[in-house]
Amino acid sequence: MFVTETWMHAELPPVIADNIAPSDYAVTHCFWLSGQGGGIAVMYRRELQLSTLTVTSECHVFNCLIIKPAVAGHRLHLGAVY
Repeated sequence: MFVTETWMHAELPPVIADNIAPSDYAVTHCFWLSGQGGGIAVMYRRELQLSTLTVTSECHVFNCLIIKPAVAGHRLHLGAVY
């Protein structure tokens, strides 16, 4: 599940930033780097193999989080742009 407007930032300790999900879920964040607010997080079951894709852009008006879950040998990319 993707969540936007997390208001999380990179300086938060993982115990706080990762506490937004139930105990059997993991969290991956894309923090908003300019100002306050913003941010995207994805919560997923811990047993799911997941990797993130790095998106490079000079644009500072949106967040983008792309994930690649391993699903029974299928190629799947999921993303959120906010």
